[in-house]
Amino acid sequence: FLRRRTRVALALSRLGDVLRQLVVALALAPAISALEVLAFVEIGPLREAEAKVGFLRLCIGNLIGMAVVTPIVLRLHAPGLSRLRAVGGVRVLEISALCAALLVLAWYIFGIKETDEFKLFDLLFLPMVAFAVRYGLDGALAGLALTQVAMMGWLRWHDFPAAGVVELQT
Repeated sequence: FLRRRTRVALALSRLGDVLRQLVVALALAPAISALEVLAFVEIGPLREAEAKVGFLRLCIGNLIGMAVVTPIVLRLHAPGLSRLRAVGGVRVLEISALCAALLVLAWYIFGIKETDEFKLFDLLFLPMVAFAVRYGLDGALAGLALTQVAMMGWLRWHDFPAAGVVELQT
């Protein structure tokens, strides 16, 4: 239904397709977040006094999730277009180096006590930009996904408070 209404091509081969997908995500994230907050308040893990903060956190998380995951799924299912599926030869070494750089930066930003992760967080986007420049849209999508996984994994592993994660992403 939404695909026909918004005219988003599965391949996301044009900039307009990507922008329309993001507009749909911007429209859906608050609606889904509101339903989640209502359910959490009704079930009990969220008190009514915390609903506004919960809504904001869920909205940011849902928007990032839709902006990162949806294009990847669409590209992986587009017939014959995705370079995310075909990796071999020298690219494996190059991609491994970019992934290693991402992990080293995550360790530097979140693993060293003396660093201020809020000031250094943007360094995580350097490997993502390298992915995007080298591999186009598919590289940008892979870089975004890897950056999110690295950040969330590191923060979960070190019991970073949930409020801090939202502050990093805003």
